[in-house]
Amino acid sequence: MQTLAAHALLSPMRNINELYAGYRFDETTITRTKAYQEAKHAACAVDTKLFGARADPILFAQDCYRIMNEQGWQIDGMVHTEQRIRQARPVLIGEPLTVRAWIEAFDPVPRGRMLHRVFEFMGQDGGVAVVSEILGIVPDPDRMGTGNKSKAGARPDPREGMEKLTKKTMTPDDVTGFSADAGNLIHFSTEFAEAAGYRMPLAQGLQTMVWMGGALAADGLTDELTLTTRFLRPVFWDDTMQLWGRREAGRLVELRCLNDQNRSTAELDVLP
Repeated sequence: MQTLAAHALLSPMRNINELYAGYRFDETTITRTKAYQEAKHAACAVDTKLFGARADPILFAQDCYRIMNEQGWQIDGMVHTEQRIRQARPVLIGEPLTVRAWIEAFDPVPRGRMLHRVFEFMGQDGGVAVVSEILGIVPDPDRMGTGNKSKAGARPDPREGMEKLTKKTMTPDDVTGFSADAGNLIHFSTEFAEAAGYRMPLAQGLQTMVWMGGALAADGLTDELTLTTRFLRPVFWDDTMQLWGRREAGRLVELRCLNDQNRSTAELDVLP
């Protein structure tokens, strides 16, 4: 299992609440390696061979967290609520990319503030290959639990109209291994998770999304792709998850991840 030493190496110094709409991160460069992609896919039960020589576009969202850490921004306790990925063209393993990023919005919400970040991954020709948009709540401890409560009554069955594709049991090793370069103590420390009101550390929402993306890749890769995923409930590092999907014209267009109470933890839409 990864220890907190991995997180300590990324120890940030600037409070994320100092960010503001319009703030621009320092431009940087990245290159996806085969070993990195294989390791992340293994933690998500994804057959990495499905991607061949291509980089998994969803994994670029993990680079966004790493870049924030490397540039000194505190992300401990942040709750990922929505992830948007747009691939304009495939990126190859080993291809150098320039990353340009900024804060789109940082607005009050019932439990704190919603931080909207945009990261553009550009090829050597200057064209944008992938865009990753991350929305997450920076919690206010004094306001946690003050949001709208779910109304009582029967909920629609999230499995209706869907087919069961596969299942996966999370493990602490998979969760900490996937999150090692992203930081955020909520994925590493039982004490930190309990203090935040959770029974144990959480898996990254992005880890669930990469797992979902593996199911999409099994249908065949496409050159252009637009995905939106909403993270609805926490996934703990010992949960068993089910993956359900809906197809149109033989291809998956909607995916839902369910916990063992058959409640949706994440919903992914493939957009036209």
